[in-house]
Amino acid sequence: MDRKAFLFQKAPDGYIPGVGRGATGFTTSADSGGLAFQQGLVLESASEDDEAQNTNNDDGILGSKKHQDKDDLEADKVYEEIERKLMKKKGNKEPDEVTKKDDSVGMKEQFSDLKRALTNVSDFEWQNLPEAGDFTRRNKRHRIEQQQNQRFYAVPDNILAGSGSLGTKKETEGGYTDFKSISEARDKFLGSHLDNLVPQTYSSATEDHTELLESEISQDKVHDIAKSRSVLASLRKSEPHKSSSWIASARLELQAKNYTAAKRIILEGCNKVPRKEHIWLESINIHRISSEGSKLCKGIISEALRYNSTSEKLWLKAYELENSSDAFAKRKMLMNALEEIPNSVEIWKLMIEQEDSIEDVKKLLSKAIQFCPKEWNFWLTLINHSSYSEAKALINRARKEYGSSVDVWITAAKLEERENSGISYAKLSKFLSNGFKEIIKQNVNLQEEKNAWIREAIKSYKEGFNLSAKAAVSIATSIEEIDDQDEFISRCFHLADDLTHENNFEISNYIYELVTERFPHSVDCWVKLFNSLKSSTNDLSYLFSYYRKSIEHNPSNTLLTLMYAKDLWILGNDVDSSRKILEDAGTRLPDDERVWLARVKLEVKNKNFENANRISSECVKRIPGSSASIWYKHIHLQRFLNLKNPKQTYELEITLLLKQSLELFPENYKLILQKSQVLLDDLKKPEEAKDCLSIGVKKCPTSIELWIALANFFEKIDNSLIKSRSTYDKAILAQPESDLLWVERIKLEKRNGDYQSATQLINKSLKIFPKSSYLWVEYLGQIKRSSLRKNAYLDAMQNTGNSPTILLNIGIFFWLDGKFNKAKSWFERALNVESRNGDIWAWLFIFYSKNGTKDEVSVLLEKYKEAYEKINLGYYWNPIHKRVDNLDKNSEEILNDVASTVIKETEVL
Repeated sequence: MDRKAFLFQKAPDGYIPGVGRGATGFTTSADSGGLAFQQGLVLESASEDDEAQNTNNDDGILGSKKHQDKDDLEADKVYEEIERKLMKKKGNKEPDEVTKKDDSVGMKEQFSDLKRALTNVSDFEWQNLPEAGDFTRRNKRHRIEQQQNQRFYAVPDNILAGSGSLGTKKETEGGYTDFKSISEARDKFLGSHLDNLVPQTYSSATEDHTELLESEISQDKVHDIAKSRSVLASLRKSEPHKSSSWIASARLELQAKNYTAAKRIILEGCNKVPRKEHIWLESINIHRISSEGSKLCKGIISEALRYNSTSEKLWLKAYELENSSDAFAKRKMLMNALEEIPNSVEIWKLMIEQEDSIEDVKKLLSKAIQFCPKEWNFWLTLINHSSYSEAKALINRARKEYGSSVDVWITAAKLEERENSGISYAKLSKFLSNGFKEIIKQNVNLQEEKNAWIREAIKSYKEGFNLSAKAAVSIATSIEEIDDQDEFISRCFHLADDLTHENNFEISNYIYELVTERFPHSVDCWVKLFNSLKSSTNDLSYLFSYYRKSIEHNPSNTLLTLMYAKDLWILGNDVDSSRKILEDAGTRLPDDERVWLARVKLEVKNKNFENANRISSECVKRIPGSSASIWYKHIHLQRFLNLKNPKQTYELEITLLLKQSLELFPENYKLILQKSQVLLDDLKKPEEAKDCLSIGVKKCPTSIELWIALANFFEKIDNSLIKSRSTYDKAILAQPESDLLWVERIKLEKRNGDYQSATQLINKSLKIFPKSSYLWVEYLGQIKRSSLRKNAYLDAMQNTGNSPTILLNIGIFFWLDGKFNKAKSWFERALNVESRNGDIWAWLFIFYSKNGTKDEVSVLLEKYKEAYEKINLGYYWNPIHKRVDNLDKNSEEILNDVASTVIKETEVL
């Protein structure tokens, strides 16, 4: 029996048409054969013949025709007939003409040829097989079409966050997204992006537009312009009365060099939104690029003013478009503008600038203040062009119409100072004080008002009204009651410091003067004033007059006297006057050791050693118990004098001085150390020097200097390393908080070649003192390879807080490695951190001497001389600077000595 073609076979049991393509349907027990059948109850045995099975399928519950009524049968016939006719139209054969396969052929044999054909399917065909549920590919085509019609925009998070806030509370809480607000935010973002594509303004007459517009556009930007053009076209269509869309579109065309399209778009925009002034201004800027731009622009501005007659910007643009040589046309344009907007300050200013006659200017100003009474510059200009009586009348009128303010009162003060040459500061100050009282009745902000008076004082001083400026400062520094004197002084100083940093030295000086006048016995006020004057003026007589005034008010204050004497000597180069000031101070303050020591120093620095010796001897006789310092400096001076001119009685005299000083100050480590130096270096008595140091460490066990001196004695004089090490060990026990003792112990081992012990000591000491810069220097020095030092540099800086000693030694290591630029950079960095360190100055001097120019060396020495008096730090600097034989050396000689020593001690370069 022939098998029917697939399309003419009976549908399987439970078949629902279209379910494979996503269709849905339902079945009932009449369709599916009951519950028992669905649950897989016992079916007929598989051994039954095929005919019985077929009979079951044809006549069973699922498809039994016995259950079909007459109407169903007629309907089936109708559908079959229709289907047969359709197939004939398509050229297909009748169902009965189709070749049918034998039912006896097995399923495997039927599809064997198709299986063999699968071997010819390519990998590409396999990968593009349709999904099982989409045999017609209809759904896939639909998805592709949707994706092609969609546009995606990369909107920043801040815009999405901002757009989310535009939605209602209900929408936010319900989890809905306000797509309308996001779209608006997108448009806003896009607009700003387009604005950045083209410069915002073209108003400058001197701007080279051609050069600007003829810049090359990259391929990426061309692509961006094409996308932006499409978006903007949509925006113009959806919102034709939104001026920003038209402006952005025109600018985009300018960016693409499509000038014709830019003009067309902006003109269309002007027609759509004629009441927006900025679209007309944009149109003018675009048309000015073309050759016939000036004529077109005048027509455009006329049309723009027809719709926006009160637009100040458009009138100013119209004024700008007039021929610069046609003064009549320009003046006429301004007059037309004033008819429409008489309260325009800018137009009045231009109108006044057109006039050359003072009388005409005054007439225009009179009119201007009627229409613009709040514009102070009009009042001020009219006052400056008026006579004294007229100006006074105008000021009184301004107070009524403009209002009482600092401008009015300062102007009145300057008028009085200009017209009355004999007016006093006190009178002006009182006048402004009355004005301020009137102002504060208006409940103004006190701090803002104070700042306004200071600003007016600065302006007045620059204009040459010194008295008015000082009077204004007096108001600004005394406009509140003084509850706390120190707090008030502090606020005034803070204000003066700010003015000094802004280079308004004169105003800051006024503040200091006023504060010192108010508090004449405040030494801090005077010191601040002197420092400010030295920074701001070269008039030394002015400075010295204030010094004298400060001493008159504070005759018993030593600091002010010493500052005066020093500045007379250093700045004024007047040694005699400085000496006279100190002598007067000595008479006035006979028991003040600072005055005595200053007198000695003045004579020593000027190499008047006889005077220095006389004053120093008189000092120890006058105030022997004042302090150990006077004895130390006196003995130091005697040692120097003996070094220059040996005396036979020196041993007796110096021994007596040492005895007297130690009787008064037996536990002063400096005097004990000085005695050991005298015995060892001057008198050549090493055993007595050793005994002196041994007794000294017992009296002063916390003195690091004495322990180091004793250990050095054992190492260098006794040649006993064992005793030297033992001394350091005892010192560390006596002073466990000193890192310098560990440093000296490490240097001892290095000097004697025991680098292994030195390394052990370094590692041990760094655990105890992880923040010691000197120990980190020793640690860095033991690392031989420069590549291994980099991490160590970071560790050292982090642990020592960027110590200048570490910065200096990093520069030294870079120099040794041949990296000169890096070395220079680190040396200068160290000096910027700590300019009082003499070792840093010495290393920079060495570096510039070997690798720099003469100019660099000269500049360095100038800076060094300026800082010399303040240099008091340095591992090598201090011992060398305090040596007896260096007492009469100048600053450059000391620097050379330190430089020679560091090169020798470090054994480099």
